[in-house]
Amino acid sequence: MESDFKSFSAALADDYRNMALINFAMEYFNTYEGLYDAYESIEEEKAGIAAIVSAAEKLFDENADNEEIYRKLSELRSETIDRMEMLSACTDYFGIHEYILNRIELRYGDELGATDNDEEARKILQYIFEPKDNMEVNLRIRDMLACLPVRMTSSRFFDLLQESFTIYKGSEKNSLDSHVYMIRSAAGLGAENNDKVPQEIKKYIDIFENIDYKNITAASYEEYAALLDEISDRLVSKSELVLEMMEMLNDLSTAFLTATVSSGAEKIMEIIKPCTEMVSKAFEKVLKEGEYTASDQKISDECFAKLEGRAEKLSGKIAAAEGRLDSYKNSLQTDDSLTLDTLLKAEKLMSSSEFVKLDEGIDITECSDETVNAAYLKLSEELKAVFEKKEKIYRRAVMASVLKELPVFFVSHTEVMNYVRFTLDNCKDEAEKTASLRIFGRSYEK
Repeated sequence: MESDFKSFSAALADDYRNMALINFAMEYFNTYEGLYDAYESIEEEKAGIAAIVSAAEKLFDENADNEEIYRKLSELRSETIDRMEMLSACTDYFGIHEYILNRIELRYGDELGATDNDEEARKILQYIFEPKDNMEVNLRIRDMLACLPVRMTSSRFFDLLQESFTIYKGSEKNSLDSHVYMIRSAAGLGAENNDKVPQEIKKYIDIFENIDYKNITAASYEEYAALLDEISDRLVSKSELVLEMMEMLNDLSTAFLTATVSSGAEKIMEIIKPCTEMVSKAFEKVLKEGEYTASDQKISDECFAKLEGRAEKLSGKIAAAEGRLDSYKNSLQTDDSLTLDTLLKAEKLMSSSEFVKLDEGIDITECSDETVNAAYLKLSEELKAVFEKKEKIYRRAVMASVLKELPVFFVSHTEVMNYVRFTLDNCKDEAEKTASLRIFGRSYEK
């Protein structure tokens, strides 16, 4: 089996490296092309892009120190993961404010008539229970919880949150950690006091932290809505660029990681070299002089024409080989553990989970009652601290966002019906109610 593994590992390393090089050449070119239209500034990403350019240039250096380059790329991957987590936290935070602004928008238009709660409840319930599939029904219930005005006491909310933790007793610790992360994200936690948030984003957080939603005027509403659009666009652009950087880092990391095991990438290297070197020079000009120059379309067209169809063939081969790789991982007794580890890392790097952490194992420790209760208490204390300093409308926005992520807590159609009717009957703010119904109505009026 060990001799069989040697031939298998060499072939798979070749395939991983070839696939990584093909992907990188395309992503490298597309990222540069996107800079002209999509990004006004790459100031905060300059160091990361410069490191990617440097590594790209060393792809074709026969004397390159592959292990050292891989080590540096790994460090940059960790920094990039942290950056995306920060951007995601900021996006979640502003999502709470978007929820609020969407529901006060109608305060400043024409006077609204009274809502026919009976008719609206009928349409909502008909939409929710229309599917025969219970999973689809649950998805629609969650959408309803996220859209309709929340008229729930804080104590009831925390009871439901605590109940959601009970299902993790006896489960693996990584499942509990994922649940906590999901709730924190839904609640918009993690941005306000994050010292990794750059000043250009922090200034928006400071503005939104001081909004008095209860006394907001039409003019200030328009101002805040415009600011929200501005920061949302900026976060989307930054997140897209960071994602593109991560994809390139994964491909470069795979290429340098497998270099000592692989020996069959020369043909692909020859094909991508002219295009990759052209893009490297163009990136260097942007980084040093701030000047964007159009790429040579002939060079890129020739490169991608020669690559056409290769990625699809490699993808099929790799998918088939990874099944065997799992069997080796579970049963192989070999002194060549370094090669096996290389292939397992390459498998992660080439997966669809761009931000996978290579050296972090999955915590499969069984959760005790104490572990689960401690996790709930820590999270609930964090949420209660937010609730204490925020307005009611902000608390309700957080509740709506979190309730959507909890397991459905209704046990019958009647309970769902009662919740919808209670929500509509107890929302006395016609602007909020109408806006919420319009938002949810986009689902059932399609």
